[in-house]
Amino acid sequence: KVIVTYSDREKHLLSILEKYGELTLNKCSKLSNIPRITTSRLLADFIRFGLVEQIFREHTFFFKLKEDTTP
Repeated sequence: KVIVTYSDREKHLLSILEKYGELTLNKCSKLSNIPRITTSRLLADFIRFGLVEQIFREHTFFFKLKEDTTP
């Protein structure tokens, strides 16, 4: 088993995504009050670890929590 701990900043960003669903990078940054570059890096980490997915629609990238695929 792997145990992962999240900082308060990471928890806050994940809770924003859970609350609002699909958001753009700018909207994630504004709602979480985290600088855009930091938000971008956190989202990249979340994508790498399979927590968040990126969706491209209407010429815009959106981010959302990945749906739980466990039975």
